[in-house]
Amino acid sequence: MYRNFKKKHPGLGLKDRLWHIASTTTVEHFNQALDDLEAYDQEAHAWVKKGPHPRHWCKAFFSKHTQCNMLVNNLCESFNAHILEARDQPIISMMEAIREYLMERIQKRRAAMEKYKLDGGPLIRQIVEERVKRAAQWEITWNSSSGYQAKGPRGAQFAVDLDKNECTCNLWALSGIPCSHAIAALHRAKKDPYKMLANCYHREVFFTIYDNVLQPINGDIQWPQSDMLELDPPASVTQPGRPKKARKRDVTERKDHGKRLRKRVVIHCRKCGGIGHNAKTCKNPPKSSTEQQPSQQPAPTGQPSQQQQHEAPTKRQRVRLHFIITFSLFVTFFCDLKCFL
Repeated sequence: MYRNFKKKHPGLGLKDRLWHIASTTTVEHFNQALDDLEAYDQEAHAWVKKGPHPRHWCKAFFSKHTQCNMLVNNLCESFNAHILEARDQPIISMMEAIREYLMERIQKRRAAMEKYKLDGGPLIRQIVEERVKRAAQWEITWNSSSGYQAKGPRGAQFAVDLDKNECTCNLWALSGIPCSHAIAALHRAKKDPYKMLANCYHREVFFTIYDNVLQPINGDIQWPQSDMLELDPPASVTQPGRPKKARKRDVTERKDHGKRLRKRVVIHCRKCGGIGHNAKTCKNPPKSSTEQQPSQQPAPTGQPSQQQQHEAPTKRQRVRLHFIITFSLFVTFFCDLKCFL
């Protein structure tokens, strides 16, 4: 969705606002983020309103049953990256390569989890630790039952129910991991946040998922023979040029040229002074003359300015300098030769 949005509405400011809308976990914060986008750019706001339904791209409208709040398809991208070699093979060889890869991956995952004795995986515990640090900024008020009120910075306030494992920010229900408000309430109740994780994150459930292992099979010579008509593969036609194996990337995607370090250039608008766009696509009012930097005073006649001292010589200046040096060497050589004769 963002790639389609970026084609008509580029800029770092619009990008941050769109991702902020997608990351909201309540309908109220979703509407507030939309109003902020409308105040910033009305055309971009109209595009979002006419776009796909928010249940496909905003956390506030996700189903709480799945307990997954991911916004990107990194799982698919990771799997596709591991089967690049298998994709170039015939159908049966490709399926065999994928089966062997999955069989080995399941074994490695089980072996790694057997060495890990704590409840919840390493990544889940890392998320909990980050939320524990943010829980210190919330002030908790207890109602002497299972309800807790979390009051934080900038007037934010949420209600937590430890019996229902719910928080009005909806992040606990969406991810299955206690949010920072719930962790602050759990600390007040002297309970362990790791004990409040969803069942899908427990160590026992992990082994239950990986109990369904893939069984080894014999070679194709021992496969049962079919009585159906044997089909020949379609005639292959060699296309001109070098065959492409990499996925066709969108024009808005960042092109990866290996691990070479690249210097990121930040675009500044000369009209308003903002970043992420230029003067041609700028929709902001121009800067006033008082905000512009004062121009440098010209250097005295006969003295080069400070800017000219640091500027690189042009092509014409380099050619002229080369001619002067060559001519001087020629005159010196001619004079020495005349004196010698």
